[in-house]
Amino acid sequence: MKLIRTIFEKKRLIPTLLLIIIISSCNKKDNSPAISEIRDQEFQKILSDAKSNTESPALLLSVARPSKNWSWSGAIGKANIGSSENATIQHRFRIASVTKMFTAAAILLLEEENKLSLTDPIKLHLSSAMMLSIKNKIPNADNITIRNLLNHTSTLGEYTGTTDYANLFPNKNSAPTRQQVIEIGLKYSPVGSFGTWNYSNTGYNLLSIVIEKVSGKDYRTFIKERIIDYLKLSNTYFPNDELMQAPFITPYFTFTPPAKEADNFATFNCNWAIGTGDLVSSLGDLQTFIQSLVQGKLIKSQSFLKMNADPISSSYTGLPGEKYGLGVFMCDNPEFFGHAGDLFGIHTKVFYIKTIDSYIITVVNLNNNDDVAFNMIASVSDWIKNNDK
Repeated sequence: MKLIRTIFEKKRLIPTLLLIIIISSCNKKDNSPAISEIRDQEFQKILSDAKSNTESPALLLSVARPSKNWSWSGAIGKANIGSSENATIQHRFRIASVTKMFTAAAILLLEEENKLSLTDPIKLHLSSAMMLSIKNKIPNADNITIRNLLNHTSTLGEYTGTTDYANLFPNKNSAPTRQQVIEIGLKYSPVGSFGTWNYSNTGYNLLSIVIEKVSGKDYRTFIKERIIDYLKLSNTYFPNDELMQAPFITPYFTFTPPAKEADNFATFNCNWAIGTGDLVSSLGDLQTFIQSLVQGKLIKSQSFLKMNADPISSSYTGLPGEKYGLGVFMCDNPEFFGHAGDLFGIHTKVFYIKTIDSYIITVVNLNNNDDVAFNMIASVSDWIKNNDK
């Protein structure tokens, strides 16, 4: 999620003066023990070096090359400061805007069943009252299609980063609704010109409503039945109002690091983020999801190609040549595909890098630490290119 002062804001990394490293667990598979041991040591070093350059309590890293028959996952640091609980690869965490890939996949599943088309105007699938609210802000609202919502080209406004949005959270236990954030997004509409990229969580909130209208099921029920249960993602769920299910990586949000237990955002309510960033998952489940997506096991190969076809120039990550497809970011150099998720004290990155045929996931549980997550991805990518051809 693009939240206040948290998203891809480049910070000068400050090494900690004293680092106590706890490597709590790792997992690896390979047919060659010697090569596996070298890779294990190198990835563990990447994780340790990253920890020395951040005040984030915990870091998680997962790498997989199914075509080479190996995978590796590791965790370092503290999942919870107050209890001194060590982070492990089994811990769950908020995936924030990585949820958008699930929403996009759901839309494509419905298209495969001929229940909608990406070219459908959204007015076909939204209530007349909702469309009236949109038309009051966007003159060409009747021309907005489902594709426009998926690739952020609808001119719908963004609510995160606004004072109105911040006022919805007098405390971290506040529980605004999906309708409330949509109304704020509409207040700040239109943005840019029709067909150009402007990131909009509002659009993905609306996509969740489209899914409900077309499928006849609650958004979360549809995602659970058609994606979570179908792929047997046993550690992926919607937290609703309750505390996250243990074991979980505690998100810490503060502008004055290091993080303290008072900065714990584990009870932060995400019911407003339906369709945009409300899922919780794990390293293993996200590996299953992204691999199933790329390999045509969740949606058809033709649908996956649609996710990548005709991408729009974007600026979410700040990487050169970045583009946005249907619920996914991509870039030519390095050639990656996936999404970043950022939400009040958590950074989750899930990417497939085609040039090295590798799936890389990173998790950091302190805001303003995007550089750490991306540096790990770059270090892993470089090692694979040079050592695992």
